[in-house]
Amino acid sequence: YDLQVISFALFSGNEALAARTVGEFPKRRISGQMALDGSLPEELARTRSFHYSTAAMSEVYEVAAMGSCVGIDIWSYADQEGRSIGKATDFLAGYFGRENAWKWQEISMVKQDLFAALARAAVGIDDRNLRSKVAAMAKLYPNARENLILRSNDAAGGN
Repeated sequence: YDLQVISFALFSGNEALAARTVGEFPKRRISGQMALDGSLPEELARTRSFHYSTAAMSEVYEVAAMGSCVGIDIWSYADQEGRSIGKATDFLAGYFGRENAWKWQEISMVKQDLFAALARAAVGIDDRNLRSKVAAMAKLYPNARENLILRSNDAAGGN
């Protein structure tokens, strides 16, 4: 929902609404929906927990990227208990190469979902280990559209 509001607000020139939504996002979504270990308990309760966890975090990364359009950095946000985009990213990235160790229900494991999420994360998080994992995944999925994000970020002088 927040991503759509921010997208439409920016498209229509309503930067105040976009900024307000981005500004409220960390408390409502990161602090409000993330466990201390970085997992998303509501997504873990689903029958496609891996897919929904990676999809939800992809949306978080998009909101964080759009935050830069209104001068708000949520990439580095951490609440008092340590919940953060980085912690959630570490939770997901810990399953790279060990997706079969995912202990929650997943009726249709698509390992590439992890690459889709972490490729977006690597654009905004300056972490050598994350970039290394994403580079390894890019070789596993050479035709994935996420490679376009990575190439675009490299060309722009990103991480």
